[in-house]
Amino acid sequence: MQQPQSSVNQPWENFNNEWGGMRVCGVLIIKQTLVWCLMRAVGLLNLDTARHDMTYLNKFSHKIMTIISWKRFVFLPLAILFSSFAFSAPQTSALDLSGAKGKVVYVDFWASWCAPCQASFSYMNTLKEKYPESDFQIILVNLDQNKAKAERFLTRVKEPVPSIYDPRGVIALQYKISAMPTSVLIDRTGKIRYVHDGFHPEKTNEYTSHIEELINEK
Repeated sequence: MQQPQSSVNQPWENFNNEWGGMRVCGVLIIKQTLVWCLMRAVGLLNLDTARHDMTYLNKFSHKIMTIISWKRFVFLPLAILFSSFAFSAPQTSALDLSGAKGKVVYVDFWASWCAPCQASFSYMNTLKEKYPESDFQIILVNLDQNKAKAERFLTRVKEPVPSIYDPRGVIALQYKISAMPTSVLIDRTGKIRYVHDGFHPEKTNEYTSHIEELINEK
């Protein structure tokens, strides 16, 4: 099944992940440490010279530079540790629809903080009961940064199928999602035919007609 075309250059601003801060901090610390070491090597921060020439560094700045000179031996290992830990965090891959080949696929993006999502779950449960699995498949993608919040949400609603967790917004970027919830309707050939931004109960007949249109295209 074909994958949707999307621009990977578009910034994903709405969904940040909990590892981002640690990764950035680790990279910045490593960068600053390496810059300091380079400057020290070429003599721009030569502490021995600074001790004899207070014209360029006063006593306070000299003390700070002296602290930095030994702190780097602590910062560098910690930075490497944190950065490695962050980069090794599990990452969500792009959505693979090869297992749904020949089916109409309803991909629904949701989050625990999205009020209309609760009503959309009720609608999707109706869809699952109405259409056979040989013709129709629902895929849920959750965009919560905190998985525990998503799990609490699911204690209040019935989940038609298990959700794929996408805290980094990888799959959301793949489908250019800009609203919550959003459902993407894909035909049997793998082509995106309809995108429903938000969930509006008064439009369920329209949503259903789109689904039946694609199911009947055999």
